[in-house]
Amino acid sequence: MAHGDQIDVGYAYGKTADPLGSYRTWTALDAAGGTTNGTWIDVRGFGLASVSIEGIGTATAHVCASNAAAKPDDTAHGLQLGDDITADTIVSMLIPVRWVKVRLSTHASGTITAIVHALGGGHA
Repeated sequence: MAHGDQIDVGYAYGKTADPLGSYRTWTALDAAGGTTNGTWIDVRGFGLASVSIEGIGTATAHVCASNAAAKPDDTAHGLQLGDDITADTIVSMLIPVRWVKVRLSTHASGTITAIVHALGGGHA
């Protein structure tokens, strides 16, 4: 698996007719062992999302967002959501954004995995 890969898609509670019940899950970081810019993930249409970050060890992660019309270059970081992340956590995203990614600006130890899970009216 690679950074940005989709790992799950479907409808919450199995209700295909429920426009708010679709969900999608991506691997934002897959066992990252060093600094990385991350990869932008298209989350448009989803109103709610969470980002779980685990295995952080001694590192600094950032959840970044952008509403650019086209996918930004991975070296661009958009705007940071919340504070610098230095311990395992789940970040809630209660506002819709077009693009999201997780980047590691520093890394001394840890194998970091970050998962984006989005729920809402997105395209399942």
